[in-house]
Amino acid sequence: MLIISTLAVKNKFFTALSQQIELSVWLTPNKIPSDEKTISSMTAQYLEKNDTVLIISKYGNRTPADFPKICLNNFLVSVVYYQSHDDILKWITAIKQYQNNSPRQVLVLGMLKPFYVKWANKIYNSLKISKYTEDKITRHLPDVTTNIELAEKLSSGCLMAIYVGHGRSRGWSGYRGFRWNHVVRFIQKQPIGSMISLSCSSLSQDKEESVPLGIKWVMDGRNCVFLGSIAAVKIKPLEEITNILLEVITSVEVQRMDQLIFKMNDKIEQLNNPEINLIWSSFRLVGNPIQAI
Repeated sequence: MLIISTLAVKNKFFTALSQQIELSVWLTPNKIPSDEKTISSMTAQYLEKNDTVLIISKYGNRTPADFPKICLNNFLVSVVYYQSHDDILKWITAIKQYQNNSPRQVLVLGMLKPFYVKWANKIYNSLKISKYTEDKITRHLPDVTTNIELAEKLSSGCLMAIYVGHGRSRGWSGYRGFRWNHVVRFIQKQPIGSMISLSCSSLSQDKEESVPLGIKWVMDGRNCVFLGSIAAVKIKPLEEITNILLEVITSVEVQRMDQLIFKMNDKIEQLNNPEINLIWSSFRLVGNPIQAI
């Protein structure tokens, strides 16, 4: 994995991060790049096919919308954001705690509308049949779970949580509105490994100085990696992307987030469908790109 950050970040966190993630190169340019051309030219000599690039960037200077799509040429781009250096330490600590505890529970979450309930049940059944035994995967839909109860459940940590439904920068529309104020009522007992939000705008900046929910999860050390969109998404192409996600994630050889994304990207490119390509291009990855799934 190649990392790009400021020199101050490298000096402070090189040892701690290298103990959790295998690093190949750590670059410290004068200015953190966000455009496709600069990132590609800066990293080309160091990368091979299916390598990963992790960029550590101060939030506000750069938001997810400033960075290119997840798969850039033959490598994957993930970003870790911080407002203070303590945020980076919280994230590194979360990775360490996850590796020490390795929670195995998978949570399927969704909005209480017939279409999304059906969608959530499809995800639940696909994962249960193929990869995760029944005692390791649970549904927490709003007909039986309140926003407070969901926050408490997530605070216990899990291998992976997947949400389907409406969403925006400040939170999920399901559960009569799931917001950060629900999350912070509870101490995070164990970190969440991976969180996938199949919704609109979970990584968009909807007002000045706002920090999207997806970034807050990682920045606060509650979640190791978050996959979500920077924009509004159309339901039909997002449903097709979900079908591809389920096809790939249930494969035995797919064990990490980067493997999932590379294989999904290949299949989406093969479809050559402009609508699906457009929605997929709005997705970004925040956090540890090699997190177990």
